[in-house]
Amino acid sequence: MPALCRFRTLKFAFFQDFCTVGLLLVYATLKLFRLPEQSAWKPMNQRSGKWKKNAGAYQKFCIHVREKMEKEIVAWRKHPEPKGTIYSAGDLSRKEAVVALFVGSKASEAYINADGWQFLFEYYGIGGLHEIDTISGWLVVDDEGEWISRLVYFSLLAGYNPIDGEKGDYDPDSGKFISLEGFVKMIDWDAIHQMRLDGSSED
Repeated sequence: MPALCRFRTLKFAFFQDFCTVGLLLVYATLKLFRLPEQSAWKPMNQRSGKWKKNAGAYQKFCIHVREKMEKEIVAWRKHPEPKGTIYSAGDLSRKEAVVALFVGSKASEAYINADGWQFLFEYYGIGGLHEIDTISGWLVVDDEGEWISRLVYFSLLAGYNPIDGEKGDYDPDSGKFISLEGFVKMIDWDAIHQMRLDGSSED
């Protein structure tokens, strides 16, 4: 094998191993965060227990992963082991791929970054994502407003605000979203909870 080919092969192998180590760290951190049941509606930043306890760690994790992941990588799933599956935006145009990611997210074995969430909202819309989630069983609840709130919450934690179409950082404790341009906005969870899948709002 020519020396140049051997160099390229070794370079690619090193990149694969680097990605594997990073994604295993993603999986380990995801195990810290699981979705608890809620008996009654509360704005996300006012919820107690596991929501509040793990939100800070998950937020730091999202920021860390956004800095480490390559631009073309928008999501990751643990399976098949040991290296898992890396997704580009093009991969998320396949419904079965999103179902697999949602199933993995339910078990804290998958991660979708801000670019991934932006693609999902723009490509499928709320209604399409609800159909996918019904198959995966990740966030499904009877209350449409609660389901939308949960979906928006995970998107915010990853750094994408689907309400305004902005990227940035979300502080779960204060309920504030800081865009990449530095603008601060309070997330109106009551208004989000009034949203419905058909695009209307409950008065």
